[in-house]
Amino acid sequence: MDRLLDVLAEPERILTGKQHQTAAELRGREEFATLAEYYGLLSTRALRSGDYRLAQRLLIAERSVAQRTGDHRRAADAAHHLAQHHRLQARFLVAEIWDRTLLRGDLNEVTAITHARAWRELAAIREVSASYEDGHAFCEGALTVCDRFAHLPELNGARVRTLLQRSMLYRLQGNLDDAVKVVREARRFAEVNTIDAFTDGLVALREGGLELVLGRGAPALDAYQRAEKHFAGISRTNVKVVRIRQITCLRAVGDLTRALGQADLLEAEFRTEPDTYRLGQVLLEKAEVLNELGDQVAVASTLEDARALYENQKTLEALRWHRHVARKLIATGRDPAAAARHLAAVLEVASAPGREDLTRTMLALSDLLRLPDTVPIPAQLWLSASRAALLAADWQRISLDEPATRWSMHAQREEVYAASVLLHATADDAPAVAQIAETGRADVLNQILSSETAIGTLQELRVVPSIADPTMPSKVFEVGTIAAATLRTGELVAALPALPLPGGLPSDAELAEQAEVVVLAQVGTDAANWWSACTT
Repeated sequence: MDRLLDVLAEPERILTGKQHQTAAELRGREEFATLAEYYGLLSTRALRSGDYRLAQRLLIAERSVAQRTGDHRRAADAAHHLAQHHRLQARFLVAEIWDRTLLRGDLNEVTAITHARAWRELAAIREVSASYEDGHAFCEGALTVCDRFAHLPELNGARVRTLLQRSMLYRLQGNLDDAVKVVREARRFAEVNTIDAFTDGLVALREGGLELVLGRGAPALDAYQRAEKHFAGISRTNVKVVRIRQITCLRAVGDLTRALGQADLLEAEFRTEPDTYRLGQVLLEKAEVLNELGDQVAVASTLEDARALYENQKTLEALRWHRHVARKLIATGRDPAAAARHLAAVLEVASAPGREDLTRTMLALSDLLRLPDTVPIPAQLWLSASRAALLAADWQRISLDEPATRWSMHAQREEVYAASVLLHATADDAPAVAQIAETGRADVLNQILSSETAIGTLQELRVVPSIADPTMPSKVFEVGTIAAATLRTGELVAALPALPLPGGLPSDAELAEQAEVVVLAQVGTDAANWWSACTT
């Protein structure tokens, strides 16, 4: 293997013209340290120009020459960058091979940074495959190295980046409280220790991502703009990332014209390069913007453009594409059977053991309730899907400690409440309709009572929080898995678990006790925001 890498390091196999001549002369004079440095300089230039293939060949050459001279730090740095580049280009197996190679070396003060980076890169690979527990274990490996060699200043940045990676894993799992806490820990550590501009950019990038998930477009846009300033001239790849995310932010704050303009510019850029991974992300963002602009023909065309990128994939972007296509088919009344297949694709991945994505499972089950009754779904699945989605929504609400965070996710839960109310109303189940409405009302009241503006009677009103049943998430995923198979076959493939409705209705005695306080709450939506109004 090393002999093959030495062959790949020969200048005539990589370079042409003056660069080849310079490298050949250095090799001829056996100035290998200078040659390794020269390869490193050229690889950086190639990366910044977008020539990823040449950059990787030069990194291989740099590593090979550095090993020959005994410069193990340079060799390890080159291998780390090789692993990182392959991961960013979705070549995950090659990336993992390079990372595992780095971890085979002894752990000491010289190699500590190499080991911490490799553990974190492995966690990032597991993020893409949604193997979240493995990802957390790899993060723990990196943090253990950082703790052991905490006296080394170069590990400050490694610690911050590992915390950001851990936060991302929590966020994708739907554990937003821990995601926020870990990002704050990273920010605090970065503020009191010396780190580089790139890592500062990563902190802002993660802050922007969390703000977006929490539905706060303006602070997300601010964070991404700060990230772009940090990355400018340093990381072309991350500049791409933040510009894509800014489309979402502009849409969230209602600036649809700028959002569409940015999407068009990035789409043209990524088609030219081509960068199919980023192109797919832009197409998904563009479809969302066009949907809000009401241009359904353009939405359909954009989603169709993305079909080849996502139809047979299981990535987070693919799940988003499947759900968007399903919702469009449902909304237009076209091909409900195809809509069911797209929802099945989301559910079988989001509910799978090891993946267990509560938010995506909840939303897909709620979308299932909007399918027309012409889709051959057994009657008991409608009820189980509704209750599983409601329980997932209740679990999300209970699991979020901070009132502002909990409330910013309310729009997702409101979708679930609305679909379930409609289903039970159609079935003439008045008590269930009342209980679901009571759950939604409790959600609104909880926010009002937690706010600084809550005064008088509202502050004194007793709120009894729901008790979280730790077995409920597993039952939600069980329903999701059965629903996926049933949507594909039209037949129930397994017995569904018995699920209760979350919450409950107050007893007559409780009503009598609180009869002197009447609270009327209304929840609705306008073009930009969800709103609530409350009177006593």
